[in-house]
Amino acid sequence: MNYTEEYAIYTPTLKSGEGWPVKINPSLGNFTYGFDRSALEAFGLCAVSFCFFVLWDKGPGLSGRLNSEIWLKKELSIRGPGQINLGDRSCFDRKFFADEPLSAVVSKDAFFRAHGLRPSYIVIRDLKGDFALRGDKKVAVLLTYDASSGALQKKSVTLEALQARLVKNSNKKMKINKPLNYYETDLEKYLQITCKDTGALFPGDCDMLLYDRQNLCRCILEFKKTTQRDATPLEGQSFLRHIDRDRSKYTRLNILRTALAEREGRAIPFATVFYSVKAGENKIKIERIGPSLQLEGACTFAIGPDPVENQRLILQKTMEICSRPTFPIGFPGRHPPRRGRAGRTGAPCGGERVKGGGEALPEKPAQKKARPEGSFLPASPF
Repeated sequence: MNYTEEYAIYTPTLKSGEGWPVKINPSLGNFTYGFDRSALEAFGLCAVSFCFFVLWDKGPGLSGRLNSEIWLKKELSIRGPGQINLGDRSCFDRKFFADEPLSAVVSKDAFFRAHGLRPSYIVIRDLKGDFALRGDKKVAVLLTYDASSGALQKKSVTLEALQARLVKNSNKKMKINKPLNYYETDLEKYLQITCKDTGALFPGDCDMLLYDRQNLCRCILEFKKTTQRDATPLEGQSFLRHIDRDRSKYTRLNILRTALAEREGRAIPFATVFYSVKAGENKIKIERIGPSLQLEGACTFAIGPDPVENQRLILQKTMEICSRPTFPIGFPGRHPPRRGRAGRTGAPCGGERVKGGGEALPEKPAQKKARPEGSFLPASPF
């Protein structure tokens, strides 16, 4: 077997399906993929971005509960001929830990497991625009951290096995009702294209979750970018303007929030951070979202030229607004969430949201049995 060491493992970033560069605000940097370490440490915080599944109820309506399986996304790009030897720890593990330090792996693993969740890193193969895939094509590697040995357990995943796993993890087939304009990996785009036939769609994500050294969730954050196309100034932005279109995304995040709150026995703050890439519009707006998806508080503030200082300011304002009393704006008292069993939230409408614009909804149940989950192939080679 011809193995190669000419490959890279890294955190994928958002790209446009039309080939346009994704704009950022230079005064903030690419903060939506992680705050500067010094900014987080100033508040005793850690941050994690991840994908999660909702086990949607069968039948009509859109309610469900959090699936315990959590995915943290990475991408792998092979730069030459040959295959990857997953058993070669001196190469694969070294490349992985160069992008994701062991301390970060241990911290994130401990947080999720403290909440009864099962984290894995999904390292997705860069398809390089080649969508002519067969079912037996190995498209990803699932990594789990073994705390007892300190080693990474690896399983390669074929396209067919992944599609079956995606359907199973959502408890039903999914459908997408608008195109995926932005995505992080080619595999997500491929799954969106083929979802009509397979019902398999990559799970939506949590942009950022902040937690402390006691493994308590301090806040769930959703980032919203405004561009030149949006005539409304940043001060006028609100998640309420987008909720009809993005109801599915907020419903999913509310299910996540509810599950974590029930695990910790306390309320978990959820906030949207609005930022602009318009020239000269250097402001931030933060809105706190209540358990019934109502507005509970908001603040708008200016930022300066230093990205790290601006990130510290965002964290400071986030902690301030999340510590305020949770009475919704315009209402005399609290609005309790509609809950059933752990992690369950009912919603008038909802579903899954794929980062970048593709919205996914659970498909109506079919009479025939769901496709069985595919088995994993041996870990080596990939």
